[in-house]
Order: sequence, then C-alpha cells, then structure tokens
Amino acid sequence: LGSRPSPSSDIFAFGRLAYFTATGREPLSDLLREGLQQELEELAKRDELPSLTWSGTSRLVTCCQDLCNSCQATPQSRPSAQECLQLIKSWPFEKHQKGNASMKVTL
Repeated sequence: LGSRPSPSSDIFAFGRLAYFTATGREPLSDLLREGLQQELEELAKRDELPSLTWSGTSRLVTCCQDLCNSCQATPQSRPSAQECLQLIKSWPFEKHQKGNASMKVTL
C-alpha cells in the first residue's frame, strides 16, 4: 500500500484473477461476508495477507493453488510473468492446437 505499481503488483493481481477463474469466487469474499473487514485492514497495515480459501478438488483448482500462492508471496519473491507462463504450460491439460478455434480443457 502506498507504493508505486510494479511488475510485482501485476503478478499479485494475476494470481487473484487466477483464483477467481479456478474457483468462481472473489478472493477474500468469504472474509468480507463474515464481517472481518477490520481484521483485513489490520493485516494490510502490517503488510500481511490472509490466506486464500480453497474449495473443490478439480484439476484446475489443484494446479492454480501453487500459482496463486506464489503470486501473493512478498514482492521480491513473486515469480516473473515468464515463470508464471512456464508453470501454466506445465499443467496436465490438453494443449491448444494452432489454427483450431476451440480449446478443450478436461477438468
């Protein structure tokens, strides 16, 4: 908070987007519904992040957990965009064929 945007900030946001894509839930929405906004504000003041709440056991959720956790590490420890791409490419899903308009993902 209060610092300039950086590639590390983009990686953090990418991790949150990946979480939403895998779970269909907004990150930390369960905490906000439980009235823990003040606790979240206190964590933010200490530069700490609450853990993401995962549910489900689909292959996409399982693969996204490592990615999302690494994207919310301290800014200096977050992966680069290239490292995120390499991790995603290693996931055990069928690959998109060049020239094929559809992409089949088996979950």
